[in-house]
Amino acid sequence: MQAQLAEQMDPRPGIAQELVEAKSRGDEMEQEALRAKQELVKSREELVEMRQAGDSLQAAVEGILQMCQTLQEFTSPFRSADDP
Repeated sequence: MQAQLAEQMDPRPGIAQELVEAKSRGDEMEQEALRAKQELVKSREELVEMRQAGDSLQAAVEGILQMCQTLQEFTSPFRSADDP
């Protein structure tokens, strides 16, 4: 239908086929752009998850360090000078 309309509007030979091919390429590019956008969104979601996991890990390490410090403070009066 588009090819026929193009031929009616512009009688140059092959112009209708060129228009159809250009539209097809445009449609393919649009689909590729949508796929790329979806991949970017997925990557962003994965990065957010990784950041949250990193924050949780950092909080856990800080908690462990705090417990180690508390344990050290608690046990220091019972240590002798020769203990490491």
